[in-house]
Amino acid sequence: MADLVQVPGRPGQVYNPATGKVSKINEVFEDDIYDTVESDTGAISAGTEYLFFNSMANKKFQHANTTTAARIPSHHKLKLTRIGVHVRQINNNADVPYADSARIYEQFALEFKLGQRLVTRRPLVTYQSGYGMSGGGVSLGMPSHAAAPRLAETQDVDDETDLNGKAFYGGTAWTSSTTGPSLSARALITLFLHGMIAKPLGT
Repeated sequence: MADLVQVPGRPGQVYNPATGKVSKINEVFEDDIYDTVESDTGAISAGTEYLFFNSMANKKFQHANTTTAARIPSHHKLKLTRIGVHVRQINNNADVPYADSARIYEQFALEFKLGQRLVTRRPLVTYQSGYGMSGGGVSLGMPSHAAAPRLAETQDVDDETDLNGKAFYGGTAWTSSTTGPSLSARALITLFLHGMIAKPLGT
């Protein structure tokens, strides 16, 4: 049996000398594409937005796992099944107080689009990620993938589809409150796009 030959410059494509055919081999796994933004401190003004996947400069792997703004990694495809948000409890060596996490979860909203097509827009508190610490830690819902809600319809994402996500504060409520949230620390907010990822073998 002839050995398969990697086609130069074409990730995941192999040539079979016995048949003369080129085949594409992908590996498929369940994982997340994610990005992180950092909040401001002090009073949060109406209309404040934090844009996910907008700038990947200087971000480390704990913050993001794609390097091109607005796109999943090259040659990858994602079947998006769940969107989750997690306010990280530590920013470098600084604690993020529980009250700050609660202000973000309860007062902010999330909007996510693929290109210009709206996928979801709801209060941030509805986007359980299934991640977080139990016991002494703070998480949105149970830190369990089984407990995190899924999208009603799977969304197909490729490396030519723009990822447009934002966490935003719209302003004071229609209730008697006239004061917006005020944060004592800069919090890291991570958006997780969860699903089945396919990428060419060897990339």
